[in-house]
Amino acid sequence: MITESFANQPSTTVVAGGNGAPSPGTVESWTVTSSASFPSASTGTTQFHVADARTGSSSEIMLVSNVSGSTWTVTRGAEGSTPVAHVPGFTVYQVVTAGYLN
Repeated sequence: MITESFANQPSTTVVAGGNGAPSPGTVESWTVTSSASFPSASTGTTQFHVADARTGSSSEIMLVSNVSGSTWTVTRGAEGSTPVAHVPGFTVYQVVTAGYLN
């Protein structure tokens, strides 16, 4: 079973990745300025969800399934949301999703 991990109000800037609008379910590698305020994520055991601070959680939800330093493995268009192109240097924050709560 995969555990959803949480931290209090984490945010970071994405410096590489996320600028296109791929098909939902596309897995990408992103580089962020810092992972320090986020919970850990390890493939197959722990994960968390993020959204773009500019567009808000009403837009695309993204699943972070692995964190290794400042490199994240991200699945775009999580929980039925539609991937959108994010502006370079966008900021993400952690969100609680209906999928987790259900």
